[in-house]
Amino acid sequence: MKRKYNTFIRNNGSVYVELLVAFFGWVILLSTVIPAFFHIQLERKNLLIEHEAREILAEQYIKWSLAEPIDRIKEGKYIPSYEITNQQEKNYPTICVTYQDVKNSPKQICQNQFR
Repeated sequence: MKRKYNTFIRNNGSVYVELLVAFFGWVILLSTVIPAFFHIQLERKNLLIEHEAREILAEQYIKWSLAEPIDRIKEGKYIPSYEITNQQEKNYPTICVTYQDVKNSPKQICQNQFR
């Protein structure tokens, strides 16, 4: 009878060890997957912001080429505002859209008249 009791205790302890190993395995797996997923989400939002900026640039460029007044600030879906400016680059008039991405770094896309 004594032998069966020792075998039961030994098996019971191995279950806890297996449980701990599995738990730490999941922790390691999740600690590598979650940051990658978070980075993908940030890049996705940056792409949406850039796409919206390009849409605004195209819209304002059409207004500008038709000699209509352009908007100076345009509200966005993904960020509060985009700033539209006229500039002179290499003797060509250029229209630019300035915005901030998810990491709050300034970005600018431009298009000149003779592109």
